Amino acid sequence: MRFFNTIIMFCVTFCVGIEAQIRQITTTQQYSIDVPSLDVYGTNARIAYGTNFSFYSFHILGPEIPISTPSRPDQNAWAPVHVSLSHVGNIATILYTDFERNSEGLYTLKCVTSTNDGLTWSAPTILDVVSGGYGLNTTHTNQLLKANTNYTALYAFWRKQIGEGLGIYFAKSTSPSLFASKKLLLDCSTSQIGDFDAEAVTFKSGDYLVVAFSKDSLLCVTRSIDGGETFSEPLVIDSLLGQWSYFSCIRVAGSIGNYFYIAANYWQMVSPHGGGELNDMFGTRLYCSKDKGATWIHTITFPNNNQIDVAVNTWNYLVFAEISSDGNLYVRTSANGRDFSPPVMVNAFPGSASGKYDIGFDMKLDGSDYLAIAWVDTTTGYDEVFYRYLQIPQPPMSVEENAFQPIERVIVRAYPNPFNPNTRIQFSIPSSGSIVLKLFDILGREVATLVNGHYEAGTHELVLNGTAIQSGVYFVRINFGQISNAVKILLVK
Repeated sequence: MRFFNTIIMFCVTFCVGIEAQIRQITTTQQYSIDVPSLDVYGTNARIAYGTNFSFYSFHILGPEIPISTPSRPDQNAWAPVHVSLSHVGNIATILYTDFERNSEGLYTLKCVTSTNDGLTWSAPTILDVVSGGYGLNTTHTNQLLKANTNYTALYAFWRKQIGEGLGIYFAKSTSPSLFASKKLLLDCSTSQIGDFDAEAVTFKSGDYLVVAFSKDSLLCVTRSIDGGETFSEPLVIDSLLGQWSYFSCIRVAGSIGNYFYIAANYWQMVSPHGGGELNDMFGTRLYCSKDKGATWIHTITFPNNNQIDVAVNTWNYLVFAEISSDGNLYVRTSANGRDFSPPVMVNAFPGSASGKYDIGFDMKLDGSDYLAIAWVDTTTGYDEVFYRYLQIPQPPMSVEENAFQPIERVIVRAYPNPFNPNTRIQFSIPSSGSIVLKLFDILGREVATLVNGHYEAGTHELVLNGTAIQSGVYFVRINFGQISNAVKILLVK
């Protein structure tokens, strides 16, 4: 192993464990709040949620004290439920259904944007009329906003429950205030579309979109390999027994390593021998695709029916989070979709992640090693949004894991991360060859060349000292022939 030191002098000692601190974000003092939507932009984390329709922005490690004066993205909106937050470039975008009916008594889907981290917001843009009367289906996902891997495009999905063309709609935008014309993605006129989720991943050939949805008692997938211009015919990847059976809480995740995962709760009603007492069967099923969503395999079934979420890092490690029946929020990882690390409890006090009247959380990977996660917590005696930034646990390795990874790949990782002032940069290559390792700032400007030379196959290491550079987000990018990879690092002084 080769070992290098940069020639920058040491000045501040890094505080070990800084990523483990739990922070309270809101001060609502209410007994029921909506599930937060979380986004990560540079060194900041952002949260939006429907209660009082509020937006919070803070350092990615969390605020020192709760934020008592959040910004209000739409002062005239009334109680939007399960808002969806993302960004393109520096533009924060929120998609929401306004419960304040318009002059015709109808509910509308809107989006607002901010270019200054929530200090001011654009006037709402109406994307569609989605429901009428005095009811709006909030049992399943109503709207969803997804950015691609590079945060250069946004994809909006929403449910239309009124008028002609009932179904799930889709629109794309590279300018958040100007979504392209909508298109009907999934028709609900003849069969019921239940919950749905989507993921957008950027490959060299463009954006791949994978949409998972429940249709009656089926779990289906449709995908696009051309950035949403066209979608495939729905593929059934699982089915349930019983007339009233269904999938719910569907979650999709993917990465530039070609792998996608789907997790879904299920509940099926089976009448043995066509009569007698009904047996209820429920749990969570996990599915994996190794070919960008073209084919799927069922990897494992969990005997629980909890609130869940999934993410996949650039090494194809699955991050699986759930709020269990004991009221705690747990995170664990897997390299093959079957064998998992021991669970890490995210919340501080046992049972506090249950919420009094609503349960839910959102999470975002920051690079390949760190996870930002926000949830509804009852520690204060009220429902408040809490937040934590933590390093994901390492998954157990097995013989199968080697077959689960791409044959030709390079790995680059940093530890500790965040750091001050030193971090160890490790990179692994599958065969001997020329390596270029460079440091870039968040704007993509080259800061330094760390490595430029010929290396043997295996793992190599150097020490990066950040004394002479400013605090902030940087990227370490490795190029090995036609293969590249990058790790996001955070210098905190």
